[in-house]
Amino acid sequence: MVSSRSSDRACIAGSAARTRRSSAVRATSENNRRPTLGLPAAITAATALVHGTESVASHGADSGSAADATRAVALVGEWLPVAFRDGANLEARAQLMLGAHLAGHALTRSGLGLVHGLGYAITARTGTPHGVVLAAVLEEVMTFSAEAVADPYAQVADALHARSAADAVGAISAVIGIKRPLRDLGLTREDPPAVARAALADAVTENAPRAPREADVEELLASVC
Repeated sequence: MVSSRSSDRACIAGSAARTRRSSAVRATSENNRRPTLGLPAAITAATALVHGTESVASHGADSGSAADATRAVALVGEWLPVAFRDGANLEARAQLMLGAHLAGHALTRSGLGLVHGLGYAITARTGTPHGVVLAAVLEEVMTFSAEAVADPYAQVADALHARSAADAVGAISAVIGIKRPLRDLGLTREDPPAVARAALADAVTENAPRAPREADVEELLASVC
């Protein structure tokens, strides 16, 4: 948060500043993309990509949330590589802010799923930033869930001009260099059982389109370590 002129004025963008029940909205004349220019390029819109792909496939999704989520994914797919290459590109920053807004609007109605269940558990254990952890497990969770959500993932693939939603998301993560093995984020070989239990105990995981077992989650974590 960056204060401006008085204590009740601030610039907020990114995670937790989307259109949600807790959002604070001020005059549109004060909307400004410039304060985002100093943010790390690799995590500029990683959470928006995760929120969009997870929202569109969640149990709570409806036609409205799916439309917002799909549009968010399309915006991130188009503009995140641009912002990564040229961090001063204000149009790219504006489009990513719109993508984050739409993804937040979608997830407020649909809820999220296993990606966030794992994200919360791993961040609590290692202290790794939220968006970095989400990007580390997103592709693998999508692959695990694919058989249960073929149609929603087909929408994501179309939005990203790809044949496979999971492969397209993996390619974006590779371009911006955000996907890292969990061992590089501080997770040890002994951690997966505890992380799996914590993720399954989190209410957000109940919204996953394919119900995971503890063994499924441990196997998924092992594939990313």
